[in-house]
Amino acid sequence: MTPTAAALSAPASASALATDVGVQNALVDDRSWLSRLRDRNAWIVPGRGDPRWLFVCFHSTYVLMGHFLLSFNRSGEQIAIALLTCAALEVVYTYLLTRMFIFPLSGVISGLGLALLFSAPGNTWLMLLVSWMTMTGKFIVTWKGHHIYNPTNLALVLILLFSGGQAAVSPAYQWGGAWQPVALVFLLGTIIMWRAKKLPLVVSFWAFYCLGAVLRAQLTHMPTDITLWAQISGGAFWLFSFFMITDPKTSPPDTRGQIFFGVGIALLDVWLQLNTAVYSLVYALFLACTIRFVFHCAKELRASSASLPLPAAA
Repeated sequence: MTPTAAALSAPASASALATDVGVQNALVDDRSWLSRLRDRNAWIVPGRGDPRWLFVCFHSTYVLMGHFLLSFNRSGEQIAIALLTCAALEVVYTYLLTRMFIFPLSGVISGLGLALLFSAPGNTWLMLLVSWMTMTGKFIVTWKGHHIYNPTNLALVLILLFSGGQAAVSPAYQWGGAWQPVALVFLLGTIIMWRAKKLPLVVSFWAFYCLGAVLRAQLTHMPTDITLWAQISGGAFWLFSFFMITDPKTSPPDTRGQIFFGVGIALLDVWLQLNTAVYSLVYALFLACTIRFVFHCAKELRASSASLPLPAAA
């Protein structure tokens, strides 16, 4: 699922009602899974008011623009593999858990996200593998029904660590140095974050990322053209800011928590870059989600311990 889709406004009541009816019909349908798979009326399709359709439109625009206008190093075959694999696995995993066929809108968004952020020139097998990792991690690496990490982020971390240098995160230069595509990402992303009430997270991350870039320039005697402008001039940075760190399942819902989370990601990125880590933003988000998960587990453990009855006096 794309990061902030669930945080946006709920679907229109008519669409929600139609979905509810579809769920009820699916639950009482006792036909074989193959018969239901072939029957388009047995599928549950998100209503027009579902905000994820907006994400599909935006991400599709970016993918088409990158493929046809900016010459991203992703082949049409790789894009198709990402889309079809993520969508198919979403259908399979959802059916195994719910016994319902649901249109894989979240899987489509995940596939589009990989087509934008993952780079493995000429290697279709790695695109297939990272797509499988994304969807499998979404359904397996969970806690109390929620995924611990942004699924795409988790898959990118794993593939970067174990691919032997054959995989990469999309570089800034693939956007060709043109400001118009980056401005489009920034404009649409800002509108979505405002609607999703995630701007405190994004703005706090930006502010401390910029401060960290200036600090690194001072400590390493490198110009800010390298530590800052080379990063923010590409669309990948803004896609990461708007559509990955803001995952509603892995980021705080309250303003104070969002600010701390955004600052934490930026500070972790500074630390990683000072230690010469490549793709530091991807690892910084992974570490931030890990720390947040451990913190919540410790908090729940303390709360459960405090609620235990005291032993009776002798």
